[in-house]
Amino acid sequence: MLVRTGVCTVLAASLLAGAFSVGARAGDLPTPSLNTVIERYFVWRGGEAYEHLKSVHDVGYSDLHGVHQSFERWEDHIGRVRANEDFGAYTRSQGETQYDSWVTNLSGQVLAEPGASRDLRRIAMIEFGDAFRGRNGAAAVLQQILVIGNQSVAIVRVTFGDAVTYDVYINADSGALIGYRVSEGGVQTAFNLADWRMVDGVRMPFARSTRSTNGQQSSVKYTSVTVNPAVEPTLFMRPSPVRKSAFRGGGTSSGWIPFDLYAGRLILFPAEVNGHSVTAVLDSGATSSVVDAAFAASIGLIAATNGQQVAGLHGTEQAGFIPKVSVNAGDLTLNDLTVVSMDLTPMSKVTERPILFYFGDEAFDELVVDIDFAGRRLRFLDPRSVQAPPHANQAPLLPISSGRAALVRVEGGAAVPVSFDLGDSSALEVYSIYSGPTKLLQGRQASAWWGVAVGGAKPDVIATLREVDFGDVKFANVPATFADAGAAGEPTALAGRIGIGLLSRFRVLVDFPQNQLYLVPAADAATRPFDKDRLGLSMERDGEAFKVVFVAPGSPAAAAGFVAGDRVVKINGRAAGAWSFEQRQALEQAPAGTRVEITLGATTARSVVLADYY
Repeated sequence: MLVRTGVCTVLAASLLAGAFSVGARAGDLPTPSLNTVIERYFVWRGGEAYEHLKSVHDVGYSDLHGVHQSFERWEDHIGRVRANEDFGAYTRSQGETQYDSWVTNLSGQVLAEPGASRDLRRIAMIEFGDAFRGRNGAAAVLQQILVIGNQSVAIVRVTFGDAVTYDVYINADSGALIGYRVSEGGVQTAFNLADWRMVDGVRMPFARSTRSTNGQQSSVKYTSVTVNPAVEPTLFMRPSPVRKSAFRGGGTSSGWIPFDLYAGRLILFPAEVNGHSVTAVLDSGATSSVVDAAFAASIGLIAATNGQQVAGLHGTEQAGFIPKVSVNAGDLTLNDLTVVSMDLTPMSKVTERPILFYFGDEAFDELVVDIDFAGRRLRFLDPRSVQAPPHANQAPLLPISSGRAALVRVEGGAAVPVSFDLGDSSALEVYSIYSGPTKLLQGRQASAWWGVAVGGAKPDVIATLREVDFGDVKFANVPATFADAGAAGEPTALAGRIGIGLLSRFRVLVDFPQNQLYLVPAADAATRPFDKDRLGLSMERDGEAFKVVFVAPGSPAAAAGFVAGDRVVKINGRAAGAWSFEQRQALEQAPAGTRVEITLGATTARSVVLADYY
């Protein structure tokens, strides 16, 4: 953390821990009032000069998950922000006003970034002092006084009429601002400010760092700070759209493209990357397309930068960024993309299919994607040419900072937003922010499964939900995973993530430009049983055998004595190497009561009777 003095260091530790065991509450010491603390703070910031602070222009550099960038940023007291950032391999611009919020992605497309305007307006009101004066709906109360070392630290809580709280930490004696903590949806983000210097009579921080309980962290250093610069009003306006898609011959469709719903998990379809054929994964949860690093190198695509971090469902992974990539699918071409380059071997190892390219949001952001699961075909359409199919249910898509969210109801509850993710193989993933307060797991038979995603592999809780409503269809006995949180960068208000297991029961037209879903349910959408694992062994190929990497608690495999590290050489008398991934999955999902013979080593055989265990 970027803190410079003893009191700041101690307080930073307590902020990030979410507790205050290092300090004591003020006892017999005189307790200053809220007004006294605020007046001392205003004097410390510069008195009259701070009172007249209306805008700031910063230049500097930052580090976010190992990604280094230089930036230039303008901000004013009403929450308007413009930032231009240079990551080396790509640049990004971001803007917020009272009415709009936008950001450019890796490829330069201009996207809405809802929610950011509210947050930045509130932070601006705090940092420019307006929130402490009760302006624009803000309310401030003195929460408590802590004694840390020989100094008193006041915690001033600022609220804006909802459940989000902003706790500001001020030295109660000197008025020095130490930092603040934002709490929303069970996630806490600590901001620590340091290296204060006087700029034209106003004390300004030249260093700040943030850390969130969902794993995000960053640090910022300013090389120059200007107060009250002249700012052109057009600076904060959304730029003109940058279009990346084009159809052959000026058409309006890619034409129908066949796809394979591989093992019921992934949409695999033919595509080209810089003229080289690949089998691509369609993934609306990937905010940028991703190419396997080794494959990219083999076709002459070299990452402009390497060793940086990108966020995934299970943490962060090292990656590079490759500019000037073209992608073709049918009659569609996406030109001049900047794509993420990373090692996709772990995904290929699980699926036993080479995963070389994830087709991400660049097409979704400009086009309508029509996915006919029953016919195993898809197409990309110009939004202006699209008509809703007959008998389609229309459902809203909610813009979020990491894509779009859909609405679901779980066991009769209120509709809640879940990330819309065609790259997720599960039916539904439920985050603890929702499952905790609603006590969804209480009294429910549960186990765990081995999930593999960007960021690594880990076990997640799995259980069966009695009822899920989506797209005007009620689904019964839906298997769902339960996770602590989603991908880094996802909004904290999301209740979870909807994936292929549910979406594949519809014909789906995905319209990001108009924030709409059109859903035509299959005739058996509500009655078709969901696939469920009834064995409890997670294995990966190891030569001509399989190595057990995880055994689900309470599963038939666990009862039969299997442990991680076991080496499986035969299944039902057939050599392990002869079993494909899809064949093995079909066996694991066979009806309860099915007997499976598994041979370990040369002679050890175990008989397992499949059963529902979650």
